[in-house]
Order: sequence, then structure tokens, then C-alpha cells
Amino acid sequence: MKRTLSIILSIIMASSFVCGLPVYAKEPTNESAYIIGDTDLDNVVTIKDATLLQFYIAKLAKLTDKQLLLADVDHDNVNTIKDTTCIQLYLAHVLKNTDIGTPLKNNTNKTDTVKEKDTTLTYEELMTDKYMNKICNEIIKHYKAKGLNYDTSLNENKPCSWYWHGYITQYIKFSGAESYYSLEEVIQEQIDSIEYNFKGYYELEIENYNKHGGRLMYSVVNSDGTVTDYYDKTPVPPYDEYQKEYSFNCYYKRESDGKCQVYFVTG
Repeated sequence: MKRTLSIILSIIMASSFVCGLPVYAKEPTNESAYIIGDTDLDNVVTIKDATLLQFYIAKLAKLTDKQLLLADVDHDNVNTIKDTTCIQLYLAHVLKNTDIGTPLKNNTNKTDTVKEKDTTLTYEELMTDKYMNKICNEIIKHYKAKGLNYDTSLNENKPCSWYWHGYITQYIKFSGAESYYSLEEVIQEQIDSIEYNFKGYYELEIENYNKHGGRLMYSVVNSDGTVTDYYDKTPVPPYDEYQKEYSFNCYYKRESDGKCQVYFVTG
């Protein structure tokens, strides 16, 4: 009965969007009026925002660049099902350490100007091995300084705790008619995105501990198909100490079109 109700509600919600495809919401004129996670631009984050993004991912809706920026709530520079999940967790009051529902900051409109201290690069320059290596090396230096163990054997194709990856598409600066990337801000944006995911896992760890009286260590699938979870009753430490429990690796991969993604893998 519950499953039937869920399907009916999904169909009702879906029809409210599909009838109006493609979806272009009226964008506010005041930049501060934008809210992170507010995909449909109605000034409040609701389940409709997650659903609209799901339709976009399924190629059933079209969104503006601003809507896609607001919908990228995990800040990995690409719109995926992970963003819809984050919005749903936020609405369920599970994801607490998040900027979803807050005013958009660090927007990249053309009123931005190049700061004197910036290392300004074209996109083609930024994608060279020289600067991609520098971005990864700065991330490695940052987390080694925080006490995490650097392990070059870790990668996304092997068993790991979790990993993050993202394209570099934000923090463009403008000088006259030319657009440049600020290397310093690109590096900071990558670190901010990694921290956003780190803190999300930390919040879920605390949530899990409070619910089950322990930290989930591993799960076993029984012969009857049921799953048994095993917990460690050691309390979750403060965030800085929690991070030190992880080893990490950071590297980039170049795709066939020449674009690069930065990977941060933990173990």
C-alpha cells in the first residue's frame, strides 16, 4: 500500500513538471535573491527542486546556467543524482552541515575583476599538466598539513572509503573582454568541495552513531538475503581528529576531450 501511494505521488509530481517542459523559471534581478538548492527559483528549497533536477538529468527538462549552478549543491561542478540526494537529505534534516537553503555566494558574473595577486590563466593553460599537477600538489599539501596520511596506492577503481571528483568550471575572472581562471581560487574551490563532502560523511557518521550506539564498521549479507550491520562503539571524535583517521590520494585524469577532473580518494 505504501509503495503504491509512493508511485502515485511520484506520478502526480512528475506530471506537474512534464506538462511544462522545457522548464525555464523567471530569474530574480537581485543576485542576493538566489538560494542554493532552489532549482525552480521560487525562493524556497522543496522536493520540487530535487524532482526538477532529476528531470533535467533524464533529459526531460531544460535549465538555465544559473539554475544548474544553484542545483550543484555538492559543489563538484557537475549536476548528478548526488545533488538530488543531497537536497532530499537536507529536507529530511539528515544533512545538517550544508549551505543548501542559504544565499548564493561567490557567483561568477562579469562584474568580477582580476585580483592583483591572482595567477590568471586561460582555460587551455589551466588544463595543462603543469597547472593540473600544481592544483593536486596544493591539495595534497593542505591535507598532509592537517595530519592525514598520503597514500599514492589509493585510487577510485580499488576498494576505498569514499572518493570525490569534479571538473574545474567555476571561479572565472574577467579583465576587459577577456576571461581568465584564477589559479588560487580554483585551488581553494577544489578544497572547499572536498571539505563539503568530508563534512557530509562526518555528519552521517554522527547520525549513525546516535541512532545505533556505534559507528558502522562493515555489513554482512546473510544466506537468507538479510543484511547484518556490525558497529564499533568507539565515539565519533571531533572533526579535525576524524579526518586524521583517513589516508588519501589526490590526482587528476584527462578525458578524451582534453578536460581534466581532479580526484580525491580516501581509505
